[in-house]
Amino acid sequence: MFASPDFVTLCQAQIALLTQGLGAALSVVYLTEEVAGDATANLVPIAAHPDTIFSRDPASVFSLLALDASDGLHPHPSHKGEAMVFPQVGQPVLPGSPNGNAPEVEAQEQTSIFGMPLPMAQRMMVPLVHEGVVLGLLVTARSDRPWGEVEQDQIERVARTLAIACVMDRRAAWNDHSLHQLQQLQAQQHELFDNLLHQFRNPLMALRTFGKVLLKRLAPNNKSRDLAEGIVRESEHLQDLLKQFEQVVDLQPVELLPGQEESHPPENWRNNPKALASSTGVPLLPGVNALTPAQLQPIACELTDILQPLLNSARAIAQDRRLQLLILIPEGVPAIEADPGALREAFNNLIDNALKYTPSGGKVEVLAGLRRQRNGINFQGLAIIDNGPGIPQGDQTRLFERHFRGIQATSDIPGTGLGLAITHDLIQRMRGEVEAFSPAGASGLLPDEEDGDRGTAFIVWLPEASH
Repeated sequence: MFASPDFVTLCQAQIALLTQGLGAALSVVYLTEEVAGDATANLVPIAAHPDTIFSRDPASVFSLLALDASDGLHPHPSHKGEAMVFPQVGQPVLPGSPNGNAPEVEAQEQTSIFGMPLPMAQRMMVPLVHEGVVLGLLVTARSDRPWGEVEQDQIERVARTLAIACVMDRRAAWNDHSLHQLQQLQAQQHELFDNLLHQFRNPLMALRTFGKVLLKRLAPNNKSRDLAEGIVRESEHLQDLLKQFEQVVDLQPVELLPGQEESHPPENWRNNPKALASSTGVPLLPGVNALTPAQLQPIACELTDILQPLLNSARAIAQDRRLQLLILIPEGVPAIEADPGALREAFNNLIDNALKYTPSGGKVEVLAGLRRQRNGINFQGLAIIDNGPGIPQGDQTRLFERHFRGIQATSDIPGTGLGLAITHDLIQRMRGEVEAFSPAGASGLLPDEEDGDRGTAFIVWLPEASH
């Protein structure tokens, strides 16, 4: 639709104001309609009084209001297709044709509409202009008296009002069009996700089955059992993530923002996504800034129980990449307060990063048993240290930003820049803290004989479980 019903209603109300308040005998609101090429934009009537104007070609209306060249103003065309030069805002319009002599048919049209020829002071043609762009035209005239200065100001204000309303109407139409396109794209993406999830489910089930069969065939003392157990464990982890992903894909807007009809998003939601997420309670994947504290269930956890399956997988990866993996977990390490699933996700990200960014022949260390006290609370610390290239000083201030990879974005090492952000988010939600030191020697955890001028050390601090 060229103009919305709301805009047409506004135009009709403004025309009624001109007719009833100012005594206009003829009023028309035209909007410009863009055409292809270099052709002049068409003028389309949107609202008019009397209604018979709609049946008239715009040129026939303009011919009644055409300027006379002898008056020193720009002439207006008397037929459609010629370029029309608008007068200045508020400039009254003279009767007559461009050559100063109105044809007989035009005089008849004047008489049939107005009953008598009208002086120029009784006619006005005001362009609808916004930021230098002509959006349309307001034409008005009356037969009984000239327009006064105050009335001309009123007509100009009506034109400005219509120009602003036209801009808002076109922006709303464009937004509606963009929203419709976005909804179509989202529907297509939803179908694509459904297809991919369906195709992903079958090989995942097969992988899990192969791992279980392999476990049954291996003797209890077979060294390969750790690998088979890792296959089963990671396939079950993928299965859990797949279920969460399916839930997220099927969420509707009303589920993403419950009660949105009665409430509004927090004022700072653009700069703090957690402020918005904390009001939704949507059970999304870990570390996407949508977990609420109520969704994490901190309990007393043993570090060895959390780390053991991760370290089994890390040993296989380290062996494949020819890395030295050193693990030091003293006996009797106090239990910590944490959500097991979230903590496993956080540790897995840090260990995976250490293995990924350490070159072949390098070393990765996992140290537990660190202790400190803060604000009367005892904390246990776990350190993951590598001797890779380290993190440039300029990147360290943005280390936990989502999708930030810094200098690593130029390397061949794959990544999304999400691992550290997810880890930092989850640890904070468990009342913990993540510290980063690069070079690793700045942590104070390396012996003097080791090279502390390179590499990176991450220390995760979590509160000890209360007895």
